[in-house]
Amino acid sequence: MMAAETRQMPDTVNNTTMELQQDLARSTPEQCVALTHSVPSVQMYYALRLKLERCGEAWLQSFLDLGGLDSLLNSLDQLTGRGFTSFLDAILQLDCISCVRAVLNSNVGLDFMVNSEGNIKKFAIALNTNNTLPKKHVFEILSALCAYSNNGYRQVLDALSYVKKEADLPHRFSIIVNELKVAESAQHQTSVLTLINCIINCTPEIMERIRIRNEFIFNLMGTLDPIMRIQSFDWYIGPHINHLLAKTLKESSLVKNKIKQVTSSQTLHTALASTARTCFVMAAHLD
Repeated sequence: MMAAETRQMPDTVNNTTMELQQDLARSTPEQCVALTHSVPSVQMYYALRLKLERCGEAWLQSFLDLGGLDSLLNSLDQLTGRGFTSFLDAILQLDCISCVRAVLNSNVGLDFMVNSEGNIKKFAIALNTNNTLPKKHVFEILSALCAYSNNGYRQVLDALSYVKKEADLPHRFSIIVNELKVAESAQHQTSVLTLINCIINCTPEIMERIRIRNEFIFNLMGTLDPIMRIQSFDWYIGPHINHLLAKTLKESSLVKNKIKQVTSSQTLHTALASTARTCFVMAAHLD
């Protein structure tokens, strides 16, 4: 009897998911917003993501104006709080983030996200989760927001300062630096390095850009060595670190004469190691 019931459970779940998908396909923005206030479930987030991916701009704008994104961000905040560390919690976090990503897969969603004060701060708090995969997606989305517009860049930096305060960290970039130090997979390391490069490259003033870049490198000096030695460095992570190091050498007047001698990733790292500390100290005095 129990075996029969066990065999029927997947069909029951699939039927529930299909029914929810069909209901949401005909739902109004008001009904979908109301759904986001319900108890989180894999079926609910899956059906909502499909609806958000297929809806028109007018429908999405109504969903946003009615507080749909705000509700998703509140749910994500709750899901990434203390005590949410199990495998199921990680799945729910990923599913909620996938709905946020679906919203941001259009200019309507991106504009709403970066032009509404506090949205990116709420989203960045998800970096405090102990689950690696959801964090990887958060880093990727923060990179996209940073590169999307000047306002997005500004709000990402404000969000990192907010995370610093909430998590009682020593520096606004601590959450990024610490994550790169403990990241185990090449994909996760790449997502963190991508955000670092986005923050640096989107800084409009050259001296501020040099200061921020050297600030990152100064704190990552001991971390880059083992990353550069792993097997996947050349094809997966290498371009991100090479970009970070080469731009530092190119833009810093202190190493202008050395840039002509740089011919490989290891040479880049060696040249940088002899100058980054001095660059960091000089740039700090310009702050």
